[in-house]
Amino acid sequence: MTDSVQLQVWSDFLCPWCFVGALRIANLEAEFTDRLAVTWKSYLLQPEVRPKDLERFRNYTIRWNS
Repeated sequence: MTDSVQLQVWSDFLCPWCFVGALRIANLEAEFTDRLAVTWKSYLLQPEVRPKDLERFRNYTIRWNS
C-alpha cells in the first residue's frame, strides 16, 4: 500500500518565481501520478496597485544595458 500526498499550493500566477515552482510541481505530478494530488489556490503577492515613479523606473532599467 502506498501513501498519497495532498499538496495545496498558494501561488501568484504573475510571479516568475511561482512559475518556476509550478514547473517543478508539474514534474512531481508526472513522476508521482498516483500518489500526489495537487490543488492550486490563487494568492496575490501584491494585491493593491502601488504608484510607480516613471523616471525612477527608467533609471533602473538603464542599468540593464551595462
